[in-house]
Amino acid sequence: MGKRRDITAWCPINKTHAIIKKGMQKGMRNSIIILVVLLCSLFSILSIFILSFQDSENLTSECLGNNFSIAQSDNIDNHKKSGEESRQDDPWPGTGNWQISNGANIIVNNRNIRMNGSIIIDGSSSLSLYNSTLTFECTQTNQYRFEVQANGRLFINNSQIRAASSRYPFQFVVRTNARFVLERSMVSYCGTNSTTDKSMQGLYIESNFAEISNCVIQNCYIGIIVMKCSPTISENTIRDCKTAGIRFRSSSGILDGNRILNSSTGIIADQGTGTIRNNYLHGNYGAGITILPGSNMTILNNIINGTDYYTRKKTGINTIGIDVHGTEGVYTSPLISGGSVEECFIGISANTTSTPSFVNVSIVNSTLLDVRTDGKSNVSMLNCMFVERKVYVGTDCILKVDGYLTIVIERMDGSRVSGANVVMHSKDNKILCNTTTDISGLVADVVVPIFLQKSSIKEEKTPYLIHVEKDETMIDSRIFSTSGIVTIILDAKVDIEIEPLNISWSPERPAENQAVEINVTINNLGYDIAHGILVVLYIDEERIDECSIESIHGSKVSRVTFSWIARPGIHTISVNASCSEKEINNGNNKGTRTISVKQNLRADLTINSFSQIYSIYYAYNSNSYTTTKPGDLVGF
Repeated sequence: MGKRRDITAWCPINKTHAIIKKGMQKGMRNSIIILVVLLCSLFSILSIFILSFQDSENLTSECLGNNFSIAQSDNIDNHKKSGEESRQDDPWPGTGNWQISNGANIIVNNRNIRMNGSIIIDGSSSLSLYNSTLTFECTQTNQYRFEVQANGRLFINNSQIRAASSRYPFQFVVRTNARFVLERSMVSYCGTNSTTDKSMQGLYIESNFAEISNCVIQNCYIGIIVMKCSPTISENTIRDCKTAGIRFRSSSGILDGNRILNSSTGIIADQGTGTIRNNYLHGNYGAGITILPGSNMTILNNIINGTDYYTRKKTGINTIGIDVHGTEGVYTSPLISGGSVEECFIGISANTTSTPSFVNVSIVNSTLLDVRTDGKSNVSMLNCMFVERKVYVGTDCILKVDGYLTIVIERMDGSRVSGANVVMHSKDNKILCNTTTDISGLVADVVVPIFLQKSSIKEEKTPYLIHVEKDETMIDSRIFSTSGIVTIILDAKVDIEIEPLNISWSPERPAENQAVEINVTINNLGYDIAHGILVVLYIDEERIDECSIESIHGSKVSRVTFSWIARPGIHTISVNASCSEKEINNGNNKGTRTISVKQNLRADLTINSFSQIYSIYYAYNSNSYTTTKPGDLVGF
């Protein structure tokens, strides 16, 4: 028999079943493979998510530790982390703009950032910068800018914002309604000359919600530009700016206690109102304060000190203390009250229909003129001291110097003298007052115009003389103040006097906690010996010290010296002198001057070893720079 055939091998049904079975086995294998691939993919995705979450958690932990977080940055996605030190030194990759938007709230602490792009903060976002250095590496002028857009927020404390090179400055702009706080920080190399865009000229402020305090702003085209807003700018040092330290343009606000040094002009008031008070302006070689047409600011208790003689001789630049400009049809009537203008080529200049008012302003040691008026200007000066009286009044100008004076005539026993003939006249014999005292012995509220519509330089060291005649007794008393109460004793023979210029100190520009010697010269203008002179020193109305002088002969002087430990700020020095005898005139026994004391800026900064940060901090007191390296602990 032949080989038996297996029927199942050729049976169609069985064959179909086998094929199906074989296909099912193959499909199952494929399904398993697909499932495994899917599971692997899911596992990979889950692993990446977990790792990303852990990395994010670590970064968040790091950021919380350093008060630093980053969101919505064009550059951060491209940043390649190379370890903790790289992130600390350079959180920005260095290319492109950094857009802070969509409600981002970014905090940066202890970073040295070199920026190759602009930083723009939109109206929904904020940036806080602490203890950091931000350098814009511009390769052309105003290439990059630091801008807070309307309603955005920027807070900077104890940091430096600068361009990498003085040749290529950056822009710094704070737009309308932005919240901006800049304190204990430094801004350098900001702004350049631009006739088309004023925001390119310096730190440009448009917001009423801006505060700048205890900062150093230096080497800018204009230190701060205030445009149509009312910020608060206080206790800053602004120096070495090409055009101006501060420019107020159509604005109000407060400038208080700033030091503005060695710039073309200290402060430019360009229209608007506001208050400029308690500032110290020194060495600004164009003008201390320039007031342009339409500016009607209140200017209180500022000390303006011009360039010294050697600087003027070297540069040929002649400083004006306060320079007021008007124009036809534009109201320009600022009020300048208190303070002093010292060592300027011209103390006060008024031009072109301006009508400024000066009250209690001292003008000291002017080289050419104390006051100059031109172009139909009308200047009013009340109770101002300019002892040299070097004045020029131009054609059709008015310079009115007034004082409100009460004259009291007494005898040695204190009784008032009625019926005394009082004649007051200027040195050129112009009669200013001719009257007789009433039963109370008073001639009250005498108006004393010294210069009125003069048209030539006038030098007059004595504002006016008073002659009093009673029972054939004549007293000739020199009066150096143009206001107050003057008591004249008919039969007195001594007259103790302290002129403000007879109060001096050393060093001339003291710093905080420095020992200061205050020197006072006391005159006896009478013709008899004054005995038992008591001299008392006051600083800001606080009694500091006193000393006694046994006697001063007639027409002689005596000098005393006091010691004082300087406190920062602007202070009023007052010295009172009295003697045991009745005086001819007791209205000249007090001298007053203002003194400015520089504050020693201090900061303790520890540089960690994770990076090499060069921190340059300007210390105004020492007039020096300090360079710090990792691990240094530096006190300024």
